[in-house]
Amino acid sequence: LKMRQKKILSGESPYRREGYRYSPIFAFVLLPEVIWDLRGLGKMIFATVDAIAIGPGIAELCYSRGLSKIQSKQIALYGWILNPLAINICTRGSSEAIIVAIVIVAFLSMYRDCFFITGILLGIGTHVKIYPILHIPAFALALTRFQYRCISFLSGAAFGFIIPTWISMQMYPSEYIDAAILHHVHRIDHKHNFSLFWLPFFLLQESDSTSFYQYLFIRFLSTSFTLLIQIAVLYYLAKRDLIACTFAQTILLVTFNKVCTAQYFVWWFPLAVICVSGALNLKNKYSYYTYSLLFRVAVLWTAALAAWLTVAYQLEFRGAQVYFLLWLLSILFFVINLYVFVVVLRLSLGRSSQINFPSFFCCCDDEKKVKTK
Repeated sequence: LKMRQKKILSGESPYRREGYRYSPIFAFVLLPEVIWDLRGLGKMIFATVDAIAIGPGIAELCYSRGLSKIQSKQIALYGWILNPLAINICTRGSSEAIIVAIVIVAFLSMYRDCFFITGILLGIGTHVKIYPILHIPAFALALTRFQYRCISFLSGAAFGFIIPTWISMQMYPSEYIDAAILHHVHRIDHKHNFSLFWLPFFLLQESDSTSFYQYLFIRFLSTSFTLLIQIAVLYYLAKRDLIACTFAQTILLVTFNKVCTAQYFVWWFPLAVICVSGALNLKNKYSYYTYSLLFRVAVLWTAALAAWLTVAYQLEFRGAQVYFLLWLLSILFFVINLYVFVVVLRLSLGRSSQINFPSFFCCCDDEKKVKTK
């Protein structure tokens, strides 16, 4: 971001430098890093948000699912704050901590019946990163029994998205739309890409005889199936367990997306921690089995990630011709992510009879405990 801040100070657009794909608000907020030569200010801000917003937010949401305060804090500590993935992403200058914090705080504000504020937060989140737009229908569907709450939420979401987007468009009209919005629609990147579809798109780019219909067919495969699952998840989970619904939406988006980089995992990981927390209750007679299962899943996912990174290093830095092997590992990683999706949802919904949910999570305004048949 530092080069983009220097562009702003010199009166130029931050989008003049290739690679800036974010809201211009980010560059303006971090201007003190350049003005006063505060090196590492951005990294400090992102790491601080991770520690004081995401971690405590996870602990509070875990507490709402029936755990003791001590156990909730322990799960937040070991599941997120000390998680090597979270530490790596949040301290290398990536802004993903901001968007994750926005989503977590949105849940907390809804828990306190601040529906307009919840909408504003998700609207701002959609402006910062497009993917939280998936959560807006889920939140609205969970509130359909309470019309005035749903209207308040949707009004806040519209307000939170339109205002910063309008400001950004006034500052950099065409550049903002092309770089921060449309770029993510037509982006195709075969480097650092865990996606199942990186090799087909790479071959299409390298081929001289590629037709528009071939490109369109692969794009159709990469979006149609996940769209059907997203709709099913939305209608099945939104009123039963809103956090599980948003987790499912996010991990499916990341897993089936045509571009998948390491920071995308941060989008769904804290939601997964919250989802499985109810099954980790020490009072639960199945807790030992749950801990054992999650340990095996974590080892499997980490091993697949490490194997992919090892082969990708040989390809990108050593020039080894291991395209097909890397693609096979992408398929393996794709399957393991779907396995994580299934395990987390089973633990979240299968233990729901022993979880105390806030009213909005299960669309039940008066009852504090969810009774399952």
